[in-house]
Amino acid sequence: MGIFDKLAGMFRVRKEEVNILVVGLNNSGKSTIVNHFKHPEEKSTVTVPTVGFSVEKFQNQGVSFTAFDMSGAGRYRSLWEHHFKSCHAIVFVIDSSDRMRLVVVKDELDILTHHPDIAHRKIPILFFANKMDCPDALSSVKIAAALGLEKIRDKPWHISSSNALTGEGLQDGVQWLVFEKQSMNAGRKRANTLLFGFIGLLGLALYPIVVDPMINTEKYKKIQSKNRAGVNQEEIQPGNMKVWSDPFDRKRD
Repeated sequence: MGIFDKLAGMFRVRKEEVNILVVGLNNSGKSTIVNHFKHPEEKSTVTVPTVGFSVEKFQNQGVSFTAFDMSGAGRYRSLWEHHFKSCHAIVFVIDSSDRMRLVVVKDELDILTHHPDIAHRKIPILFFANKMDCPDALSSVKIAAALGLEKIRDKPWHISSSNALTGEGLQDGVQWLVFEKQSMNAGRKRANTLLFGFIGLLGLALYPIVVDPMINTEKYKKIQSKNRAGVNQEEIQPGNMKVWSDPFDRKRD
């Protein structure tokens, strides 16, 4: 089973698109990682810099999987936010050998996490500290400290050292993402179960207060209606008719 097969199974979405937003600065290895995710017959032999963004679609286990590979060039980064609302997870790729631009990476991460379409969502963020094979590459621990990832407390996140050329570290990152989404789905199901249980108990508690009086009122109306109908029928029976005599009526001789 490929990486995208696991992701599709993780979300368990039928006839819907699962959107993964792949972001990071230019030359960080985003397109190479996306290319690694593809099925063997669909992989590209040559990877070129992304202009704007590219979209890769996969059909896995009845799910239409869509990966948005966003360009990391400065003039194209404003395009990222157009996909924030529709994405289900974010993959943030970092060139661990590019120490000079870590400050830029931090700025872009802060903009992303504080965006209105992301800030209030518990969306998982997977960081790939890519190019771990380079001699001057920083460790994932040092990159996490430089980016202040410990300050992200309202979203699940994970950083994994990776080598997009060989695929090393990519599987570990995806396994975390699978586990995180499964945990979130299980928590959502438990919350729904508790909510429905509470609604059921509330209904049982309110039944004698709201429903019973309504039923009794309807019964009372029906009884009253029958009683009125019975009195009217009794009054028109010949045997029950009363003849009132006039006391001033006198027989004349």
